[in-house]
Amino acid sequence: MTRVFAKIATNISEDFKGWLHELQYHEPSTVERRKKNMSAIGDIFRAALGFFIKPRLQNAEVLYIFEGIRYKEYMTVFRPETIVVVGSHIERDFAKRHGYKFCWSYPMVCAINFKVTKGLNLFLNRQIKLWVQELSRFNKIIFFLYEDTQPLGCYFVHVGRFLKTETNTETTDESSAA
Repeated sequence: MTRVFAKIATNISEDFKGWLHELQYHEPSTVERRKKNMSAIGDIFRAALGFFIKPRLQNAEVLYIFEGIRYKEYMTVFRPETIVVVGSHIERDFAKRHGYKFCWSYPMVCAINFKVTKGLNLFLNRQIKLWVQELSRFNKIIFFLYEDTQPLGCYFVHVGRFLKTETNTETTDESSAA
C-alpha cells in the first residue's frame, strides 16, 4: 500500500507543479513568493507537526467535506454532523460556531510543499494514509472544492479518485465472488 500512496503523492506533486508552471507565465511574482514560502523553515516545521495530526471525523453514512467556507451557503442544506470544514483559524471558528467538524489544512498543504521542494514523500504519504483510512469508513463522500489545482484541492481530488477506485474494486470483487 505504501507504493500506492507514494504514487498518489507523486501525482499530487506533479499536478501542483504543473499548475505553478502555468501560473509562472501569468503571475511570475506570485509564483516566486509561493516558492519562497514553500521552502521556509516554518512550512517544514508545520509539515513535521502535521505528521502527528490525524483527521477525526464523525460517524455518518454520508460525509460532506468543504475546502474552506467559500460555499458556506450549501452547508445549511446538510445536517451539521455530516459536514467537515477543512481550513485554518477562520474556518475552525466558523465550524465551531455552526456545529460542524473541522480539520486543519496545513498538514496536507505543507506536506505537498515539502514534496515539491525537497522531493520527499514521508509527510505526504502519511497524510494520504491517514485520510484514506478515515474516509474509507464512509459510504459516500462529497467534496466541495473551489480549486482543484491548489495544493489542498489537488490533494482531495487524488484521494477521492483513489477511494472511488478502491470502492469500485471491492464492489467488483464481491459481485464476481457471488
